[in-house]
Amino acid sequence: MWLTLLLCSILAFVAATPLHELWDVIAVKHSWSDIPRGWSYDSTPPGNHIYGQHLTKEEAEELVSSNLGTVDTVKNWLTFHGIDASRITHRKGGGDWLIVRVTVTEAEQLLDTEYHVYRHEPSGETIVRTLSYSLPQILHQHVDMIAPTTYFGTLRTMRRTSFLQPEIIRPLDEVGSLADPVIDPLAADIPLSCTLNVTPACLRSLYNSTNYVPRSTHQNQLGIAGYLDEYANDADLQTFLAMFRSDAKNFTVPTIQVNGGGNDQNNPGIEANLDVQYASAISYPTPNIYYSTGGSPPFTPDSVTPNNTNEPYLEWLTYMLSQPTIPQVITTSYGDDEQTVPEDYARRVCQTFAQMGARGITLFFSSGDSGSVHLSPI
Repeated sequence: MWLTLLLCSILAFVAATPLHELWDVIAVKHSWSDIPRGWSYDSTPPGNHIYGQHLTKEEAEELVSSNLGTVDTVKNWLTFHGIDASRITHRKGGGDWLIVRVTVTEAEQLLDTEYHVYRHEPSGETIVRTLSYSLPQILHQHVDMIAPTTYFGTLRTMRRTSFLQPEIIRPLDEVGSLADPVIDPLAADIPLSCTLNVTPACLRSLYNSTNYVPRSTHQNQLGIAGYLDEYANDADLQTFLAMFRSDAKNFTVPTIQVNGGGNDQNNPGIEANLDVQYASAISYPTPNIYYSTGGSPPFTPDSVTPNNTNEPYLEWLTYMLSQPTIPQVITTSYGDDEQTVPEDYARRVCQTFAQMGARGITLFFSSGDSGSVHLSPI
C-alpha cells in the first residue's frame, strides 16, 4: 500500500546520471542512547538530587561517542569500496557522523541498489533517490541510518497572527432573555486587539509580562531556528519595532548560517520575519540569535503530505551540539506531519534533542494546530 501511494504522485522517469554526486550521511550507532534523555528528565524536577546539574558539551559528547571500533568498521567498509579517506569527514555533535562524497555509481555499489531521478508530478520537482538498499550484515550493529536513500522530498510553517472570528451568538437564559456574559476580571487589561490580531502587546498582556524587565541579559540568550531559505530582514525588524515596541529601537538580531543556510536581505521570508520580530518584541532586551539552516532532510511522502515539508533538524542539531555555549531557550515555529518522518530518522533526531535537554536547553515548538493526523483541525 505504501508503495502504491508513493507512485501515485512521484514517478521515476530516468536512471540517475552515474557521475552525479551525492553527500551520503551515515549516522554511526552509539551505545548509550537513553542516558541523555534520562539525564534531561532527572535534572529538570526541582526535587531531584541532580536538579540543575546540566551536562557540558564535553560531558554530553562523552555519553554518546561511538566505540572507536564501530567508526573504524564503517570507514573500512567505505575504503574497501574505493572511497578515499580524503572524501570521508568524521563529524561529532550529537553523536558520530560520517559525511561521504560519492557518485551515484559508487553509492549503488556500496548499497547494492539503483538510483533514479524521481519527479513529483504536481510540482514538477525532481530528486535522486532509490526505493531500497541494503548493508552488509556486519554493519547492522554499527549504523543507525544512511541518507539520502529511500526518503523523498518539500515544507509547512505554523504561523498564525490572527484569529478566525465566527459569528458570536450570546446565550439565552432560562426565560429566553439575553444572559449577561461572564467576564474574567483577570482579562480586564488585555487589549481589545487580542480578539482580532496577535500583537506583541497582546501577548505580553496575556503572559502578564508587560511591566517585566528581563534580568541577566548579559548571560541569557534566545535562539530562533529557521529553515527552508527563510531569511529575516534587518530593515523590516526595525520597522516592526518602531510600530510595536518603540523602546527597542535599534535592537538587532544577528544571523548565524548553518549547513549552507543563507541570509539574503533582498529576499525576506514571511516565517523568518514573523519569528524574529515577535521574539524580539517580547524578549527585549535579551539578546536574540537567528539560525538560518540549509539542507533538506529525509522524507516519506504519503497521500496527505506528498511533498517534503520537513526541516533539516539533524543538520541544525549537530551544529548546535558542537558549540560550547548554546542559547538557554530556543524557539521553532515549524512542524512536521508525524507519518512523513522515517522512523530511523525520527529516533536519531529524538536522541539528539534529548542531548539538548541534558545540556539544560529549553525548546519551544509550534503547537500542531492541524491535529495529530493533519486531517481534523483541533
